[in-house]
Amino acid sequence: MANLYVWVDDRNRERVSRTVGDLARRHPQFRDFLSGGDSIEGVLNLLFPHGMPMEYHGANLSIENRPDDNLNLALRPVINPEQPWPFPRGCSLAVRGFWPTRVPSPVFMVQDLFEVADAPGHSYERSLSVVVYQDNPQLPRIQRNNNALTRELAFELPPISITTREKLVDWTEFLKWKRKLVSEKTRGLRFIQREWQEDRIVFRVIGESEQSLREVHRSLSRQDVMAFDLNVSVDPWTFRISDREGAKRAPRGFELGQPEAMAKIAPHKDKIKDCEWNEPHLAEVVVALSEDDQNQLTVAEDLANIRQMILSRIPEQGFLSVSAAGDLALIRRHEMAIKRLQDQGGYAPYLSSYLFDARQAKKPSAKESITHWFRDDLNPFQKDAVEKILTAPDLCLIQGPPGTGKTTVIAEAIMQLARRGERVLLASQAHTAVDNALERLGKHPDLRVIRLARDLDKVSGDGKSFVQQAALSRYYSSLAEHASDRFLKPWRETADRMSQLQSWLNRAEYVRRDIVEAQRGIDLYEQGRVRAKLERDLAWQRLQEQAQKHEDAKRKRNRLSTLREFLVTGEEDVADGCPLPEPLSSELASSLFGLTAARTKLPVSKADWDAVPQQRPQMLAGLVRCWRKLRTREQELEKDVARLCAVGPRSLQSPDVAIRIAELEAEEKALAERVDDDDSLVSAWRAKRQEIKQLRNSSAGGLSADLYSDLFVDADRWCAAIDNAEQVGAELADRLAALRTSNAAIDQALERLIAEVHRLIDLCEVPEIDESEWRQREQELEQHIRTEPRVNQSLTSSLARASELLLAQAAENSVNDKPVDVAALLSQEIVARQGEVRTLAEQIQNQKDEQYVWGQLIQDWVNDLRRPASAQSDWEHFKEVYVPQCNVVAITCNEREQTLEDSGQVSFDVAIIDEVSKATPLEMLLPLMRARRSILVGDHRQLPPLFQEGADAQTFSDVVEEAEQDEQESRTALTRLNLLRFEKMVTASLFKSHFEAADDAIRARLEVQFRMHPQIMTMVNHFYERRLTCGLEFPNYDRNHGLVLVDADGKSIVKPALDGGGNRIPKNISLPSSEIPRAEKEKVVHEGDHVLWVDTSRNLEGQIHKEDMDAAGKPARSNRLEAQLIAHTLLQLDKQSALLGFSPQKRRQVGVVSFYARQCRLIREAIRTVKPSGRFECLDVEVNTVIRYQGKEKPIILVSLVRNDGIDTRSQGMARRRSSRANVARYEFINVAFSRAQELLIVFGARSMYESYEVTLPHMDREGSTTRTVYKDILDQLDRDARLIPASRLMRNDNPGQRKFTPRPSNGNRGNQR
Repeated sequence: MANLYVWVDDRNRERVSRTVGDLARRHPQFRDFLSGGDSIEGVLNLLFPHGMPMEYHGANLSIENRPDDNLNLALRPVINPEQPWPFPRGCSLAVRGFWPTRVPSPVFMVQDLFEVADAPGHSYERSLSVVVYQDNPQLPRIQRNNNALTRELAFELPPISITTREKLVDWTEFLKWKRKLVSEKTRGLRFIQREWQEDRIVFRVIGESEQSLREVHRSLSRQDVMAFDLNVSVDPWTFRISDREGAKRAPRGFELGQPEAMAKIAPHKDKIKDCEWNEPHLAEVVVALSEDDQNQLTVAEDLANIRQMILSRIPEQGFLSVSAAGDLALIRRHEMAIKRLQDQGGYAPYLSSYLFDARQAKKPSAKESITHWFRDDLNPFQKDAVEKILTAPDLCLIQGPPGTGKTTVIAEAIMQLARRGERVLLASQAHTAVDNALERLGKHPDLRVIRLARDLDKVSGDGKSFVQQAALSRYYSSLAEHASDRFLKPWRETADRMSQLQSWLNRAEYVRRDIVEAQRGIDLYEQGRVRAKLERDLAWQRLQEQAQKHEDAKRKRNRLSTLREFLVTGEEDVADGCPLPEPLSSELASSLFGLTAARTKLPVSKADWDAVPQQRPQMLAGLVRCWRKLRTREQELEKDVARLCAVGPRSLQSPDVAIRIAELEAEEKALAERVDDDDSLVSAWRAKRQEIKQLRNSSAGGLSADLYSDLFVDADRWCAAIDNAEQVGAELADRLAALRTSNAAIDQALERLIAEVHRLIDLCEVPEIDESEWRQREQELEQHIRTEPRVNQSLTSSLARASELLLAQAAENSVNDKPVDVAALLSQEIVARQGEVRTLAEQIQNQKDEQYVWGQLIQDWVNDLRRPASAQSDWEHFKEVYVPQCNVVAITCNEREQTLEDSGQVSFDVAIIDEVSKATPLEMLLPLMRARRSILVGDHRQLPPLFQEGADAQTFSDVVEEAEQDEQESRTALTRLNLLRFEKMVTASLFKSHFEAADDAIRARLEVQFRMHPQIMTMVNHFYERRLTCGLEFPNYDRNHGLVLVDADGKSIVKPALDGGGNRIPKNISLPSSEIPRAEKEKVVHEGDHVLWVDTSRNLEGQIHKEDMDAAGKPARSNRLEAQLIAHTLLQLDKQSALLGFSPQKRRQVGVVSFYARQCRLIREAIRTVKPSGRFECLDVEVNTVIRYQGKEKPIILVSLVRNDGIDTRSQGMARRRSSRANVARYEFINVAFSRAQELLIVFGARSMYESYEVTLPHMDREGSTTRTVYKDILDQLDRDARLIPASRLMRNDNPGQRKFTPRPSNGNRGNQR
């Protein structure tokens, strides 16, 4: 192992001692380590322990490549985590010194120390394993041999500082150029008086001559100025500041708007004290207020008091100028940062290696998986971004398009980093972005957050709670909440729970007993009801039996009467089931069956009578009817006997045949008498004779078939031809005699039966029905039932109290719609709660000793932490201790390094830079050089780096082109040549080039947005290759504005969301969207309109319109027509919002965005024409420039694009290139303006101005760009969707109740129309 010989360079001993003192002040552990001894000796013993083996990372910091002569060397020790180290984890020290390579066995001479991150070796470093010897020249000389510092090592070490210096040449030249620009604008108007004039302030200014006044005024025109005190300038009359002085402390001034034209210029005749000008001139200049103060005046209740407060903040005498002192100080800081970067200073080892090329940044070996998230609503893109932030070794880049939650990602990453014990530096180019990110941080005892700024007045409202004692108060609040949640709250909740349970159990036991008693009463009632009902039913049964007997007797008597009537007269029918007296009925039947001896035809037989006794009534009736019919035919039989006897033994002819023979014989006789005279009659005579013969030879006739077939079974015997009538007559006479014999027997049997029926009828009595018993039992049952409500009420009341108890315990079944056994459920709940009481009692007993010792102490501590005065008083005593211990520090990128150093905040594990796209590479150096690794968060498709941060924010290219048009290029450094030279430094952020070149392992893009309705997102997506998706589950409900806007004719131009029936979906403004039932959100069928573009190419009369022009005939960056339309639209929005429930107590948030302060002022004036107070009843309107709106969002956004050159490209066929003075033509500005809207976006702009512009968009995932007509695509789609209307449709000049808008006279026209 080689040897390393070390000592401190005597020429730099004082510097080393000062650095050690600074380190000791910032790090208490290091201070304790050095206590009681020489500080330099203590550092040497720490870093270079004499005679001990050590390992170092060495790097060549020489700025000249002379390895054979002299070499500047940096050494940082490899820290053993098991050995004590008096610095925070991850923090190390690097030693810078020189090494005379020409000396055979050199000593490393220490010249300075600086903090760096404890990181693995870099490619620019070499590992040295050596034994260290301190070569003190005051002691006997050490024999130096086996020296580790060899010539071979000197030539092997890469000259990183030389490489860095070569890369920083352009940066250094850029700072020189910027210093020249600052010196050009460092001019000011000396004012001797200021006063109010309406809502603007008039300054009385003085100058050496009229020409000098005009030159200075022209240099300040179109810029926001500030009012400075006299002591800012080194000269009391001519504004001049020292850059050296400014670097130490940038002067403060009062922010104002743009100065307007000078008036009342006249020489001042009187001698002014201490003024060296021979003939000074006076003039008046009107200066508008800043946008923030304008908004404050608009919403002020006590206007006079606010005016007085604003005036008191402006010096009575001073200078009106652009704030250049801060620019000079910033340039000096950037120059120092470049020098430190070149010397490889800073906490990030060799930041320069990847600062210029993201491809050189190390990639993580493995992606860290997070098991616990502080926010459970992160989407996969956000989680992926956080995981990459935690694992990136050097650099990580996160692109966050509008509404995708990049601030949420930053907050989650900070929480995760703090939990891992890492220190975070949060920075951004603007104060609002820093404070917005801080506002998302939750309270946690691991987070000690401090917001640092030299000028704390610039910290926005969101950041105020992280400043000075407010930060300590917030930390105290998080400690109090944590201590309360961890100790006091569980103890209190346990005791409260025990008390609640015991109280509940006592009440539940009473209720349970009441339920038992009520149930017993119901059981007794039910038993009595059952008994009474049984007795009533038995009485009813007996009553039914009586009624049945009554009916049976009545029916029997009726049937017997019917039987008697039938037997006597034969007129009635015998009913089914009619009782037949026996044996008389059978005797009659037997007599009737005796008719069969005479071969009589009967309906039934004796066998039928015996076989089917239940049908005997019908059979008897049939026999009797048959018999009676036979009796009625006896005379006809007697006549047939007489007829047969009269015929004798001859055949019986039928009467019709006999008649026919007689007729034929008469005819034959007549023919016979005539045949002798007429031979022709012979054949006829013969035919007659033949016919007579045939009739006589035909069969003899028989008796009537109708009669005998109905009476006798042998009807054929009587109905066939009778050859011997006498014989048949004798037979018929015998049969008739037999019938008469049977008739006598039948008559006797019938008489007996009729007599018996008479007797039975007389014996048949019908009993009466007695209902008294049944009615008595029915009344008794009704009286018993009347007691049921009273009995049930007791149980119902008890069950209701039981349900209340169950609901109080949040038992599942108690709130279920299904019927449940409340009593059983209460009993189960009582058993469960008794078990919980036993568990809590055991828990309380176990906590008793701990709570006795610590309870009151922790409670007192929490109470003390929560007292407002605690943080305020403790801040004065502990701020020197607390601030250095904060693990999250927030600053702006341009903050002084001294601010961090004075606060003891020098080094960090991670630097997170938000809105990085707005920052130039130089502006990011401060946070980058303070942390071991860096996280860049931004979106290079939003606002780029700006030339100035005023209300009329401009890019460098815009300012250069403006100077060209104003023909000032010869008098300014803002030339096209310089712009091209420093293009990478001023027109695009470092983020863009790094994101395009970085490996996927260290970059992430958020692509799910939760801000905009999909219609608005579709417009913005033109700038993002349609990558953005909407993460809202119900965007049509969550982003439903509920408005109906109409045109001048009353036709709808903006509609709200509708349900399936075409009804408006009501907008619930009293509840957050998360609390609206899902079923309500699913009712939306038609999404409504969320985008409207009002085309201002032509005015309200349909004539071609042009933006306002100033006195010199140049565009004034205002548009009276658009201001008038916006005021009209706001008035309609106000009326509609009132219908939706908004009020002065609950106002609707509306943002009006433009790109120019002048247009914002014009819009406010237009608002006052429709609302003289400048306030709406139901709207909270913020009118501001786009630079003030980045990072904000509003439900409704109105955008005024302003610019319109009056060229109608559609009708005139003229081509147009991008206006050199139109910020609106930069897609980044328009992207920001459009993407602020959540529910409704209304754009006021000239279609003819924008649709011909070509926009150059960089690719999302690779280098290069594409050029296309983005605005034409947007406008064409809106036109197809009927969301593009002309200005004349929205409003007419003769609109009733609408006052004509005439803006206040200024230094230009009110607008030009042709």
